Amino acid sequence: MGFFGNYGKNVAKDAEDGIISLLAKFDFGNASQAELDTLEDVLTNTSKDLAGAREKWKSEKADVDLAAAEYNKLMAEVEKCQAAIDNPALSDAVKQKAVDYQANAVTRLEELSLKIETEKAEEVDAKEYMDLLEETVRVASANMVGARKNLENKKRQLDTLKLQEKSNKDKVERAKILAGLKEQSTALGKVGNSLNKDIEKAKLAAEASKIKADAIMGTIKKTPVVDEDMAAILGTSTSAPAESVQDRLAKLKKVV
Repeated sequence: MGFFGNYGKNVAKDAEDGIISLLAKFDFGNASQAELDTLEDVLTNTSKDLAGAREKWKSEKADVDLAAAEYNKLMAEVEKCQAAIDNPALSDAVKQKAVDYQANAVTRLEELSLKIETEKAEEVDAKEYMDLLEETVRVASANMVGARKNLENKKRQLDTLKLQEKSNKDKVERAKILAGLKEQSTALGKVGNSLNKDIEKAKLAAEASKIKADAIMGTIKKTPVVDEDMAAILGTSTSAPAESVQDRLAKLKKVV
């Protein structure tokens, strides 16, 4: 991979280590919407890095598997060459071919051995980086889901409190209106009572006036102008006949 490739990978690993450290310190419980949006952007980018890291690990593993397969094949060929070299039935010329092939194979095995060690080391690094990214994504996503639910709950609580506040304000306004209506009703009641008293006074005054009028009219009726001639004709004369001296004397005798 080379120095610069390893350097870039290490820088990336350090960055992800830093993200893990920051996530551990991040206050998800009191995170704002903006903070969660920023965190989601980090999660999105980290997920992309994770996808790349998985492909890189697969590639490194494939290189190791390929080198290992070639190594095992050569090792088997070396052993076959050794068997041929040890076989007394084969000619020296054939054995020499086996010796030459075996020498080249061993040289290739030595080269592959170093390559496999390097490839395995790179695979291990790629696996570690991939695992780190997976942990980053897991921690970030799990905490973010919980944080968003917490934020939604807080928003619902805030909305509920706002509704309660509005409801209480409405109740206060209704109470004020009812108090005003009650006050007006009381005032109207007082006016009504006053009017009732005035009506009673007016009734009494009217009744007194009537009584007075009737009394006056009654007095007038007691002293009518009588036409004695008409009374005699109608038989309603009210004048008493004049008493004789004997009648008057008879009444006086009865006194004692």
